[in-house]
Amino acid sequence: MASGEGAAKLFIYSIVGFFVGLWFFYKGFKKLKLKRTIENMPTSNIRSLAIGLVEIYAAVLPYQELLKSKITNFGQTISKEILKSPFSQKECLYYKYTVERYVRSRKSSYWVMVTQGTAGKYMLVKDKTGTVLVDIEKAELDIPMDTEYSSSLGKDPPVVVLNFLKANKISYEGWLGGNHTMRYREYYIFPSDKLYILGTAGKNPFIKEGTAAFNEEGIMIQKGNNPTYYISDKDEKAVLSSIGWSVFGGVIGGAVLALACLTYLLFFIGLF
Repeated sequence: MASGEGAAKLFIYSIVGFFVGLWFFYKGFKKLKLKRTIENMPTSNIRSLAIGLVEIYAAVLPYQELLKSKITNFGQTISKEILKSPFSQKECLYYKYTVERYVRSRKSSYWVMVTQGTAGKYMLVKDKTGTVLVDIEKAELDIPMDTEYSSSLGKDPPVVVLNFLKANKISYEGWLGGNHTMRYREYYIFPSDKLYILGTAGKNPFIKEGTAAFNEEGIMIQKGNNPTYYISDKDEKAVLSSIGWSVFGGVIGGAVLALACLTYLLFFIGLF
């Protein structure tokens, strides 16, 4: 390869790297704002919740409790059937799944998303003082992967995954009948899981105003006007530690990458 071609490619890579660095810096700065909000927000008891941004740490109640609860007069809002994760068929209050295929090329290899999906919107959480309804839609969910299955050449997907693929008309085989290299992941929230929740306490739309026996019955934690809505299955200390590393990687790493690429670009065009 001629040196001119190599320099041109490096120039293009530097432009891409500069904007990638800026993106990481922006994401890191957002994480920094979240970290400071968490550090400055006191944890509330559910019984003493007030309208506005709140922080709680509480355990998820089983789906059966959600269906029969006096503070969730859903009508036809939710299914009467207990949620089950699509691959492992675990009973849960929320799940997310992904199906990815590994693609190889001459220059690189990477995972491509084939399909993904979620289910679950409402849950009840309880601490020692009371129970409150949570609408997890639009929350930034920080929950780890719980289950992973795979398939590859000479290795078929497990039966639980195979049933899902057939039902959704997703192929795991190549043109010649050999299996693609694929992975199948599940993330879920179980009954009894303890959640750190930072969100907006607003009115519970399923309770008529003035009919709640307790303060928390008339409240639902949700995505409000405040842009912050964060849910994690870690406690606050672990949440802050995890976000701290994200801040370091984003702000410091992004800034270093952007400055390094910018320096090369300025040298390349003779301005530095």
